[in-house]
Amino acid sequence: MQGVDIDITSESNQKFAFEVKTTEKLSIPLTPDNVQALRDRTHDGYQPVIAVLRLAPLENWILAEIPMDGIPTGEMLIESLKPYGMEDLGSQLCPKFDIVVRKHFKDVYNRGEQYLKEQLRKVGIMAKD
Repeated sequence: MQGVDIDITSESNQKFAFEVKTTEKLSIPLTPDNVQALRDRTHDGYQPVIAVLRLAPLENWILAEIPMDGIPTGEMLIESLKPYGMEDLGSQLCPKFDIVVRKHFKDVYNRGEQYLKEQLRKVGIMAKD
């Protein structure tokens, strides 16, 4: 088991553990390992968040804060995440994500995950292998 994809602590000391999914489909898979990784982070005070980007025109990130007992394993319809949407956090993170993608797209495309890890290290973030 690898753990969650991203941990974030806000300036106000709110802690979020993100499971990130991208898809072209209308649903995402959540494995038992994904759910357990989120559960493990709740023991350290992190709130579980499922972040989904459907790779289709006019789609935006959905950041959904779902209570642990409401996170299923298996296929989950993206539409079912919308009632749990964290619009405030999304409005802060999504524009920044778009800027980073535009800035680094070419190098990420050519060099892949290793390039991303190098960039993260430059800003003090250690990425897991």
